[in-house]
Amino acid sequence: MVNISKADLMHFEERIKDLYAQGKIMAPIHLSGGNEDILMDLFKNIKKEDWVFASYRGHYHALLKGIPMEWLEQEIIKGRSMYIMNDEYKFYSSSIVPGQLPIALGVAMAEKMKGSGNHVWAFCGDMAAETGVFNEVIKYAAGHDLPITFIVEDDGLSVYTPTQEVWGKEIPVSHDNLTRLDLAQTPRDNSFSKRFMRYSYKRQYPHHGIGIWVEFPEDKKKNLPVGEEYIDKLKLSMKMLAEDKRIIFLGQTVRCKGSPIYNTLEGISEEKRIEMPIMEEVQMGISIGLSLGGFIPVSVYPRFDFLILAANQLVNHLDKIYELSNGRFNPKVIIRTMIGSKAPLYPGPQHFQDHTEAFKNMLTNVDVIKLEDKSKIISTYENALKGNRSTLIIEPVDLLHT
Repeated sequence: MVNISKADLMHFEERIKDLYAQGKIMAPIHLSGGNEDILMDLFKNIKKEDWVFASYRGHYHALLKGIPMEWLEQEIIKGRSMYIMNDEYKFYSSSIVPGQLPIALGVAMAEKMKGSGNHVWAFCGDMAAETGVFNEVIKYAAGHDLPITFIVEDDGLSVYTPTQEVWGKEIPVSHDNLTRLDLAQTPRDNSFSKRFMRYSYKRQYPHHGIGIWVEFPEDKKKNLPVGEEYIDKLKLSMKMLAEDKRIIFLGQTVRCKGSPIYNTLEGISEEKRIEMPIMEEVQMGISIGLSLGGFIPVSVYPRFDFLILAANQLVNHLDKIYELSNGRFNPKVIIRTMIGSKAPLYPGPQHFQDHTEAFKNMLTNVDVIKLEDKSKIISTYENALKGNRSTLIIEPVDLLHT
């Protein structure tokens, strides 16, 4: 057990909060708080030789695994808060939901094949635990008796979206051969590979940041593009689309804040907006089905790192259905995504990917348009509404800066 106290954990996050407020951390941070006691109890069962996989909210986990405070602070200052990785301490975290879980499963396979006796502990949030990936990894781990425990950290929110609300009424899900445990029932024995844990807590900090606007020194030196007119044209475009009774907006951050796309839907009736869970491929399939049912869905993906998870339904289905059905079906979906920004906060390479050309190469029956010219915003969405083809419309976040 690492010699670290609850006060140490809380003081560390307070220091990171202060550094961020001073403009010394020019990258997103996701602070922990409210779960100190339960994590400290849990980490009593974790050996130095074990692996720990965490989400983007992983400062406490890194410290409890033994990573020195000084090293961790420097990594955070360098912009790596969302993806802390340290091979010496066998610690890995991911900014992609739930990207760490299949990797953790592979490490557990390796540990079993080597006969090391070491264990893997994979943490994720409550929305990640509702995904298909979570069910696949936990079923495979149980079926192959792998040395891994999955811990669901349930704060009831995905960014600011209430997790249970977007799934509708609660349907109990059973995992065969798995035992749901309280922390008091965690003896270290060979049955760990058939177990998972869930604990609930109330998040003490915002999803990211510290709850106040921070002006970074570099901001004053940069000539960021003024974007009022760009975002105003997007808002007008969305209102124009919403006037068509067939239009339905669906996706993440369409009813709950969490991305710039949310702001562009201002004033649109909530009846036309469906907040979706994190299930990108299913969302694209739902969009296709809505189209076949007579609607025109505007399927929203906050950035490319979300959209690429929907590529199967987009490339193998939406793009090919007209040909596969010999013209009998011609679904039309308007897809919105954004290219993330590198400034003022540098989020890491996953969050500002631009796959415009890749999707142009993959798609033959879906138009792909990057909105770099604000004078073409409204006409692009008008054409997408009036045309007979699906359209993928890409909006660079940098053009929204004010």
